[in-house]
Amino acid sequence: MLQSKFTEAIASYNQAVAKEPTDSYYSKLSQVLTKQGNLDQAQQACQKVAKLGESYDTCSITSLALYQQKGFPAVKAFYTQLAADIPPRKIAELYIKLGNEIFYNDGAKQDAMAAFRQALQVDPKNADAQSALKSLLAN
Repeated sequence: MLQSKFTEAIASYNQAVAKEPTDSYYSKLSQVLTKQGNLDQAQQACQKVAKLGESYDTCSITSLALYQQKGFPAVKAFYTQLAADIPPRKIAELYIKLGNEIFYNDGAKQDAMAAFRQALQVDPKNADAQSALKSLLAN
């Protein structure tokens, strides 16, 4: 029953992105794909959004699922692939959001710090990454 609901939702969101390829529709598609465990298709949705150059909620959703299933190195490798299509400042924002989600959802302080450090490697003057890392180091 649940599998058929996933299949229906995926078909509906695929129709929506065919008509109007926006991050909003791709992010909803990505949510369903990651809940279904289909990371490959979720990553493909993120890559399409990266080429659109608007917001990157799809990539954020995908990266959290990728982290939870394969760990931080898999996310880092994936973001490296996206670097040609997403500006460094936006890649840094994705790392910061991921770091916050890792810490607050999973309590994985070391991985959260790694995400903030990676954000600073991509965007060394990013005040949000500096603040988040400083906060974790103080605790």
